[in-house]
Amino acid sequence: MYGAFIGDMIGAPYEFDRGNKSKDFPLFTEESQFTDDSVMTAAVCEALMDTFGRSDDDIKAALVASMQKWGRRYPDAGYGARFIGWIQQIPLDLKGDSFKSIRRRASEKKSVKNQSTVIK
Repeated sequence: MYGAFIGDMIGAPYEFDRGNKSKDFPLFTEESQFTDDSVMTAAVCEALMDTFGRSDDDIKAALVASMQKWGRRYPDAGYGARFIGWIQQIPLDLKGDSFKSIRRRASEKKSVKNQSTVIK
């Protein structure tokens, strides 16, 4: 975890730099800071530690809740616009009817796609 966070901070000033590819650069500068990568790494870590040995649905629910919680805690970490929108959403009840309907619709779309492939 330390390596992931430190690497994120060291690389942050160079993340979108498409110029110089030198390996000779300062490790920490005034622009060094953690990014959305570190925030979401911490969120996933928290969710996985909190749900060790539990069901997939429990893990999914914990991941959504943790990622949204950490994302709201650090809103300026560099997320994309769509991800910011997702962070602000009310979490889905992943065990409830809403998640079941999402899974059913996804399954139906997959089934229709597979049938259309066979018909061709």
